[in-house]
Amino acid sequence: MFKNLIPVILFCTGTAIGLHAQNPRTGAGIALYPGAMPSTIQDTWSSDPSFLHGSELFELVHAALQPDNSLLVWGYAYKERVDRNLNDQSQEPTHSIERNELLGTRFTAAGLLDTTYGHRGWVNYALPPSLNERTWNIKIAPYPDGRCLVIADMNGQKDILAMRFQPDGRPDSTFREIGYVWFTADLSTRDRLLDLALLPNGKARLLLSSDYSTFLSDCRIVQLDTKGYRDTLFDVDGVLTVLDKSGVFGGQFLPDGRVLVVDYDMDWLSLYRYLPNGLPDLTFGHFGRINTPIEAIYDDFISTWPDGSCLIYGRESRLCETGKPGGVFNLLRYDAHGRLDTAFEWSGHNSWATTDYLRNLTILSDTTFSAWHVGANDGELLQYTTSGKLLDVPTRRADKYRSHWKVIPLAPEQQLFICTDQEKIIALRLLPDGKPDPAFGLDSLDLRKAGYFFKKEKKASDMGFDLHVAPESIPPSPFSAFVLLDSSAFTLESLPYYFDKFKGASPNSITSLKQAVKEGLAGNNIHLKLTSQTLSKATFRGTDPDEQAIPADRLKGLSLVNCRLDQIPSELHRFNGLEILEIRYDPDSAGLMPSPKHLNALLALFPKVEILILALPGVPEAPKGLKNFKNLRLLDLDLPGLKVFPEAIPRLKPLTELHLRNVVQPVAIPASIGDLTNLEVLGISGTGLTAFPDSLARCVQLREINILTTGTFAAFPNDLLALPNLEQFRLEICQPSPELKAQGWELREMSKRKGKWSYFRMYD
Repeated sequence: MFKNLIPVILFCTGTAIGLHAQNPRTGAGIALYPGAMPSTIQDTWSSDPSFLHGSELFELVHAALQPDNSLLVWGYAYKERVDRNLNDQSQEPTHSIERNELLGTRFTAAGLLDTTYGHRGWVNYALPPSLNERTWNIKIAPYPDGRCLVIADMNGQKDILAMRFQPDGRPDSTFREIGYVWFTADLSTRDRLLDLALLPNGKARLLLSSDYSTFLSDCRIVQLDTKGYRDTLFDVDGVLTVLDKSGVFGGQFLPDGRVLVVDYDMDWLSLYRYLPNGLPDLTFGHFGRINTPIEAIYDDFISTWPDGSCLIYGRESRLCETGKPGGVFNLLRYDAHGRLDTAFEWSGHNSWATTDYLRNLTILSDTTFSAWHVGANDGELLQYTTSGKLLDVPTRRADKYRSHWKVIPLAPEQQLFICTDQEKIIALRLLPDGKPDPAFGLDSLDLRKAGYFFKKEKKASDMGFDLHVAPESIPPSPFSAFVLLDSSAFTLESLPYYFDKFKGASPNSITSLKQAVKEGLAGNNIHLKLTSQTLSKATFRGTDPDEQAIPADRLKGLSLVNCRLDQIPSELHRFNGLEILEIRYDPDSAGLMPSPKHLNALLALFPKVEILILALPGVPEAPKGLKNFKNLRLLDLDLPGLKVFPEAIPRLKPLTELHLRNVVQPVAIPASIGDLTNLEVLGISGTGLTAFPDSLARCVQLREINILTTGTFAAFPNDLLALPNLEQFRLEICQPSPELKAQGWELREMSKRKGKWSYFRMYD
């Protein structure tokens, strides 16, 4: 974000040289989805009054090693918004999907992003807007020659999406014409994809549950020929029903072509096994069926060994044959013939809380398996023998919401972990002793560029594990640690967004005065975050005159969220070196906002601010105190009531990044914006801004433009498109002018030529 930080460059270069001299890799490979919207400030939806809330999800759906030891990973992203009916508040809110994509990427055997795959390392498929539903199940099957078959079903739809990609990520033109397959029976309301398997002859089999109602469904095998059409040589028109009029819950193809189907029958789960031709496997249980005492399950509740023996985990039924009380979770093992393995004694759960559970059962070898134990706050990866004995191996931990890592066993005794974080895919390869594999992934400098660093735990300081340690001045991220933690060695943490700004010594995020004083006296930079407080002298110095205060030169950032600022404490004058200032009010707390006089008085205290964030609902004009800032690099204004463009903005000559959010009143961007010759990033949202002036072409450093509006927007000035550094666009415009729509192709090509990934969503 910031340029000319020579100390940063020297610091990072020196660090890179030191680490390269010891070891060029960190053990972690990270791929950032190019369609993401990285921003220092959290993006918001349009100021549509019907908007209630929204969510974005980027999740892992598939990861598998290829024959050349490269790693193929597929993810899924959607953006959902929830709206209320303004005409009838009693109606249930409506949910809609604004982004719905399948994403694929590939890591090389060395753990680096394979830029020859797809477009600069990524393949994406935007699902048709007409579906407007979250994808429900996705299965990926790689061919031996490197091609990839992708099958997905749609929640609430009859469609089955089928796609095939070539080894380099390009669509395979020999596979159908439209990519959709219709596999439903006349009475079926929806089909659910249970599993996918490739046959040696290149054909594929899908295992589906065709649902007629909540508790009534058929289980079908659908076979596709090598071109993606239903194989008419397989049973009746390519569809074979193996279990009908049941409550199909799940299913898997076994390596030898047999099929395991899970059915919810009465009060517990039953397992059925079928031969490849669809006939019951009479060697399994009682005529191909066994009843289990399990009544409720979580994701990935069942896993099978190649010989057909399996694990199943869940809560035992109150009516189960064992007579155990209801609500007790248990892990059971059945042998290849469907007999309960009485020698299997699951251990390691006696001390768990009643809310703890297992997920992601993964077969590691013929003798071991793993599962994630999810507790109230975090998760840990546990390993067991086939007899259920807990193994004493290095513990891997993650927080509760990142505990479902996919585990891929490697030989000998190595493991590869894959997970997603926001819009990044992370691959981490560990040695048998739990340390990162120094032959895999990014080097330390690139790891930091991706937003992460390894931090060694203090209790591991005598272990000699120092190849990946970030400087001690870098504090933990203000966000929850999400990646694996080996309790004896290291943590992989994310960097705060302003890491580079503070030359390797980013401020600790602090909400406690006592802790802020402690960190400041220890020589650490501080970002103090206060919410719903009335500022007073005691806020920054305590009530005791002898109590130590925050060192003035250590308070680098100050965030005031829904705080009363009617009286400015004199103590604030000491912090005139503040570099980050955030003042934010939500619409429900607008009554707490200070008068313009007090707000301008507060801004005048901090002339050296470089990052300024203001969210002031209902304010018709920006604070006049903006003109006081001579060093401002980033300005983010969320002003839904704005009626006139802030006249101070064109005078902020050092400004490199400008965001104007949720402008709903008609506001013209003046020609004087062209005076911002250092501007690199411009983002606007809301219906009030409808065009760029010709003078924007004078912003010769401009490289990125973001627009989000449900209103109209005019075409870009031709001279603007001639700027040498302009390379990236993120445009979501509901009513673009015909001229802007015509420019879309030119904008795409401009971004593509410069190796950048842009997106354009323009609606009529």
